Amino acid sequence: MDDKIEDTIFRALTAQFRKQERKIARELELRLDADLSYMDEGIALMSIAKDAKQRFLDADLAVKKHVLSVVLSNCSFRDRKVSATYRKPFDIVAEKLPRESAAAITDGAKTAQNAKWLPGPDSNRRPSD
Repeated sequence: MDDKIEDTIFRALTAQFRKQERKIARELELRLDADLSYMDEGIALMSIAKDAKQRFLDADLAVKKHVLSVVLSNCSFRDRKVSATYRKPFDIVAEKLPRESAAAITDGAKTAQNAKWLPGPDSNRRPSD
């Protein structure tokens, strides 16, 4: 043996390599396209969520009932109090929402307080008025 690869073996390995290379390129392209669609869906969701309260208030009774049945479960009315459990994934969203309290009102502006959110200034420094 003179440390050379036979021509037929070389062509077979090269063809196998090129086939694998094309497969990986297609998979990468699919993942990149998926990443972009997630971003587009997220932007659309945030746009809808921005107006959700007003849309709910403006909706007719049937739509409100449907929305509540999707978001809530185990609703009850006892001792003049309504109680409900959020369905998944709304339970996570509701748990993470900051709660406003009377102690959190400073200088006429409401600031949200939640132990799970980082305290202190945000990273987007703006000039003070």
